[in-house]
Amino acid sequence: RKGFIYGDRGVGKTSLAQTAAFQHQASGMDPVVISCDANTSFFNIIQSIARTILANPLDGSNTSTRKIKIGVPSILSVEEEKKSDDGKVPSVTDINSAVLLLKHLSSGYSKSTLVVIDEFDLLKKEEDKINVANILKQVGDQRINIQFIFCGIGKSLDDLLGAHASCHRYIQEI
Repeated sequence: RKGFIYGDRGVGKTSLAQTAAFQHQASGMDPVVISCDANTSFFNIIQSIARTILANPLDGSNTSTRKIKIGVPSILSVEEEKKSDDGKVPSVTDINSAVLLLKHLSSGYSKSTLVVIDEFDLLKKEEDKINVANILKQVGDQRINIQFIFCGIGKSLDDLLGAHASCHRYIQEI
């Protein structure tokens, strides 16, 4: 399930969300906590979740190379080169790439991953709200093992999310 906690400023929405997330996060891992601001987009949220889970907050990439050379000099030799990249977050450009990334991330982080999205009311573009509604539907439909708690100032869920008809069945309002 997904939870939306909404209400007036200063009533404890963030505290409630974080308390619930830390109590219910599985496997001794911390929940993922993301905060929105006036410049946050849906794609920023997904990339921030990925960077947090991959413990790569700056989205840098460390590449290491290992070479092995086996053989007798001047007669026969075999050389093998392996390169590894330790977690550059792929670009998220549409709902399908977001779903694939979340599916991949949820399989390796913990048995049940909790993500808190705070200050959700600052997400202003209608397109971003539609994408959030779509990802919530896809997380439910595809049984991706991530639970979301959204916090924001508002008087109703529609104030925060808008009206996406099929995603409301996946949401619990508080």
